[in-house]
Amino acid sequence: MTALALMVGFNIQPISQSEVYSKEQEINKTNFKLTKEYLRNFPDDEYIIDSGDVMEIIISRDYPELTTTVTIDGEGKINLPLIKRVYVKGLTQEEMNNILNEEFLSYIRYPEVESSILKHRDI
Repeated sequence: MTALALMVGFNIQPISQSEVYSKEQEINKTNFKLTKEYLRNFPDDEYIIDSGDVMEIIISRDYPELTTTVTIDGEGKINLPLIKRVYVKGLTQEEMNNILNEEFLSYIRYPEVESSILKHRDI
């Protein structure tokens, strides 16, 4: 490649990885200022729940006995205390939490469903 560069008239000088990193940091500092607004920068494409995901679902912190760990089965369903088997495949976590809040209102006062993905499905 050096011979080709000399024939065309370029002088290519190899640089170290640390020099590359230093240049990247310099560019990032001049082109981007990190502010507290970054903390509210949520991605538009939220994770979609699907078969194989393992989740912890907290129905209400006032009722710790209703907290459960579930695996989304091949049909996209989970089993939850009180409401039994429900279909959640294709929802975002926020959508699922909101729907489960509505459903649990029939069973407990003030549900505040929280969920977290403990293990993502294999792709």
